[in-house]
Amino acid sequence: MKNIFIHLIFVLLGISAAKGEKLSCVLIVFGSQYGSTAEIACKMKVYLEVMNISCDTMKAMSKIVDFSKYELVVIGSGIYGGVPHKSVREFITINREVLNKKKVAVFAVCGFKNSKRDRWRRASQFYADSVASGLTPLYKNVFAGKIPDLGWFKNFLGWTLVGGVKRMDFRDWEEIKKWTVELAK
Repeated sequence: MKNIFIHLIFVLLGISAAKGEKLSCVLIVFGSQYGSTAEIACKMKVYLEVMNISCDTMKAMSKIVDFSKYELVVIGSGIYGGVPHKSVREFITINREVLNKKKVAVFAVCGFKNSKRDRWRRASQFYADSVASGLTPLYKNVFAGKIPDLGWFKNFLGWTLVGGVKRMDFRDWEEIKKWTVELAK
């Protein structure tokens, strides 16, 4: 009865309870200028830990990392002017040889994914490829982001580029959770 109850909880959370299907240790590396991508990485860590998967998060830095204990490396970056965060690009460049031998997933965070302007929405579809920077990820995704409060001029500019919306936080936490759970399988 206890196993049925536990399985039911996992099903309701959208998490597979089957043995042998999930990872044991994940590293999430992120580059975040205003905090939106960092918040997504931290939330992904929580989702994985609920599934009893060990997870570390770290800011992308220009240093060689020991990936030996990680089965999957997830790399996420905010997109700034169509380009991934500089620290993510440098992290991949320095660790490219080892990353090419690991299971890797990438995600991009872009405030324009849900723009009313078709041109911006279409452009955002390719940002995960920019984050991958020559790696061959098993999984990739682009999440809508949060446009920071940067003062009236930049807010007006961002609001104009997004297409006349009043809400500036476009993150879809259910989409992020669903993708994170899929990574674990």
